[in-house]
Amino acid sequence: MAATRQSNAIGDVVRRIRKDNISKIVAYAYEQALAEKPLADVLKQMKLDAA
Repeated sequence: MAATRQSNAIGDVVRRIRKDNISKIVAYAYEQALAEKPLADVLKQMKLDAA
């Protein structure tokens, strides 16, 4: 039973970190849009492909 509780705790931590990272990415993209940066440049800086 303890192993299940620990794995749930680890899963909760992973989910929180992912949520925090997504929030930061969205905020960054929004700031770049406000600064009228070209989308292709923003995606390149974020190491994403604009295919």
